[in-house]
Amino acid sequence: MTQLTLDDARRQRDAALEQVQRNADPAWCDRALEVIRQVCEERADWHSDVLWEFGLDEPAEARALGPVIQRAARLGWCSRTDRVRPSVRSHLSPKAVWKSNLYAEQVAA
Repeated sequence: MTQLTLDDARRQRDAALEQVQRNADPAWCDRALEVIRQVCEERADWHSDVLWEFGLDEPAEARALGPVIQRAARLGWCSRTDRVRPSVRSHLSPKAVWKSNLYAEQVAA
C-alpha cells in the first residue's frame, strides 16, 4: 500500500470539496453563506452547530456546508483556529472553531 503525501491528501480533499459543491443546491449555498456572514458579524468565534441556531435549513446533502464555510474563509470573513468542539449534529465528532474576521468591525462601529 502506498502512503499518501500531504500534497496528495490536499488534492483529494480539494477534489471532494469541489464535487460536493457542484452537486449542492445553489440557492441553499447562497443562504448558508448569508447565515455565515451574519454569524461572523455577531460572534467573535463560532462552530458549525451555531449556523443552525441562526436559522439555516438542513441541506439535502449534509456535506454541502463544508465548501460554503471554505468560501467564507476565502472571502476573508473567518479563519480556522486550531481548536475544535464536539458537534451535537454530527454524533459529537470534532468540528473546527472559526474566528470571525468581521466581528471586530461591528464592535468598532
